[in-house]
Amino acid sequence: MRGQLNVKHFAIKAIILASLNMAFYQPLFFSAVTITGVAIGTVIAIGSAPIFSGVLEWMVLKKSPSKGW
Repeated sequence: MRGQLNVKHFAIKAIILASLNMAFYQPLFFSAVTITGVAIGTVIAIGSAPIFSGVLEWMVLKKSPSKGW
């Protein structure tokens, strides 16, 4: 079935959660940058991403990050 979109197997909850997170990220990031400054806000945003991804992996997949991680 080329050219047709099959929405039966979409993970609707995950899509809604991801959409909400993306919608809230920008305004929250820019309000934090206004309070803390560009350098600190950017370093925290970039530096916290690996930590949040490790915590998410642990919560969702029930898998602890490796020592190399």
